[in-house]
Amino acid sequence: MTGRIVTLGYLIDRERGRILLGRKKFGGAAGKLNGFGGKLEETDENIRAAMLREFEEETHARLLDPKLNAIVYFTYAPATEPDIVLYCYTASQWDGHPEETNEMTVEWYDLAQVPIADMWPGDQLWFQIAIGRRPSMISLQFIPGQDDPVRLEIDFEEPLRETHNPTL
Repeated sequence: MTGRIVTLGYLIDRERGRILLGRKKFGGAAGKLNGFGGKLEETDENIRAAMLREFEEETHARLLDPKLNAIVYFTYAPATEPDIVLYCYTASQWDGHPEETNEMTVEWYDLAQVPIADMWPGDQLWFQIAIGRRPSMISLQFIPGQDDPVRLEIDFEEPLRETHNPTL
């Protein structure tokens, strides 16, 4: 079984040393700092298309060169299969001017000074790896009701595919 598939897109302007992030305005993630993305919809052609759609809906800008850079598996004990599979893309080229939407704020942050303490506790552990220059598979195990993972594994050797099954 593969868990619920979700996406995140990170726009990284390496020339200026900055990254575009936002905060959800409502729901369980309200106020948390994050990239832009969400769930697949029936109309999405594939995982990449879902991320591109979500990114544009949440920023009003389009990513031009997204690259799958990390797959993050979230497992909640006692399950042994992932409950959530997160596909993280990075891009350095875009079209349009990112702007706040009714769902998310948008703000550029210096890559060396991202306020990761404003992210989910688990995200704080893998964020820098997911936006790094080396593709990775990341696996986190949680106990239901707790925000901090009890296990973290990172694999830099496994090739990333948009239809990947978990192997960690």
